[in-house]
Amino acid sequence: MSKRLTDSEKWEDPWFLDLQNEYKMLWVYILDKCDFCGVWKVNKSLAEYCFKKPVDLNGFIEASDGRIHVFDSGRKWFIEKFLYFQYGPYSEGNKMYPKVMANLDKEGLRMEHLSPIYGV
Repeated sequence: MSKRLTDSEKWEDPWFLDLQNEYKMLWVYILDKCDFCGVWKVNKSLAEYCFKKPVDLNGFIEASDGRIHVFDSGRKWFIEKFLYFQYGPYSEGNKMYPKVMANLDKEGLRMEHLSPIYGV
């Protein structure tokens, strides 16, 4: 079971507040279900089972306002700011980043997919 830091300030973020309730639930769900690198293997049927209603993934991507990088023909999503929030800025001294970078490389995500906030 993964344990994550959560951003309690999301409730003051205008982007989050303007989301439909279904999209708010989906955002929190994805942050909980993604791997330690911020990659979510899209599982629409499981999300719909959990929410007990259909989910509009395309509408959510549009509403995400660039927070998600869709790859692997739409089968996987990368949450752009996940790494920075969970592990802090990139540094060679941060023991988590070699594991993260190896996993992202395995996923086919390169450094150019990372936001400039990582300092890479």
